[in-house]
Amino acid sequence: MSTLVEIENAVESLPSVQQETLLRWLQSRLAARTVTATGQAAAWVRDARGSVRDVAGKSVDELRMEYYAAKHGLKA
Repeated sequence: MSTLVEIENAVESLPSVQQETLLRWLQSRLAARTVTATGQAAAWVRDARGSVRDVAGKSVDELRMEYYAAKHGLKA
């Protein structure tokens, strides 16, 4: 028998109040993981920003900003 099936059976045998408590605990635990993963992705983006350079030595971000500045008539 699978551990997950055993857990599901045990949860189903709990009173509703305890099931709701378990649900809230699991939701908060999963939310914390999501925040951590999001933070890691944001950190990677911050670290990677400007790290790719073209032949002229400009970063991709600098080239992008120049492109949009010219497109919208703004100073880069």
